[in-house]
Amino acid sequence: MLAFAPFLLFGMALGCLVLFAPKGRGCSTVGGLQLRGALGSTTTMLYARGPRFVSYGVYLSLAIPLTLAPLLAPRIPDDGTRWSAWFHLWAPFMPIAAMVALAYVFSGVFRKRRQLGVGLSKSGVYHWSWFGCCFYKWEWIFEARAVAQGYGTGGLNIVLDVHEPAGRPANDEENWIADLDFFRKKRRVLTAGYLAVNPVLPYLALNFYLRHPEFRKELGTELASDRMKRLDFPDVISEVRRFGAVRPVDSPRGQST
Repeated sequence: MLAFAPFLLFGMALGCLVLFAPKGRGCSTVGGLQLRGALGSTTTMLYARGPRFVSYGVYLSLAIPLTLAPLLAPRIPDDGTRWSAWFHLWAPFMPIAAMVALAYVFSGVFRKRRQLGVGLSKSGVYHWSWFGCCFYKWEWIFEARAVAQGYGTGGLNIVLDVHEPAGRPANDEENWIADLDFFRKKRRVLTAGYLAVNPVLPYLALNFYLRHPEFRKELGTELASDRMKRLDFPDVISEVRRFGAVRPVDSPRGQST
């Protein structure tokens, strides 16, 4: 039975990618979120519930057989096949891999907020991910570009070109994991394909507010939510239709470290 686990997991993951294709996802689920302390509020695009639940199911279904592998190995005879030899060789070490999967299942104990998603505020961009939040000031972001880094909807990402200054100030939404450089670099990739909105919305919104700092004061209010629901980004949309993407601005918005 354990030999079929990889195929079952692959089928579940593939089903997730097919089931949560961006068709039918509009812009109506854009909302607001009050930040901690005196940080104000954000205009927020949260993860869709379906991909979250499927992810939990995949990690849990992976953790259970990996945890039980050392107990089951002595009861499963070695039939001389490659799969059997591989299983008996690695079974004692499989609980280590199970710990990684369980870390995702119980990732809520690491982060300060239950929600996962992306928030735009007057001061910058928040990315709430499995193990914590990372905040990037608008002045640190040079570019937001759309890329396909996988298969299906889950591979539709937005990559932020971020140049953070030395002595970056702390943010109340971030936890201790956000201080790790490798974690912050990974969080610069926004998984737009798993948001509850059409993936084009965060791409257009990010580029619009990067280009128009005079409109950032509306972020966290109904004005920004209404703008996003209407896709009221005329110059950005016109550029995408003409060139296929938003062209990067020549002058940097932040200081490179």
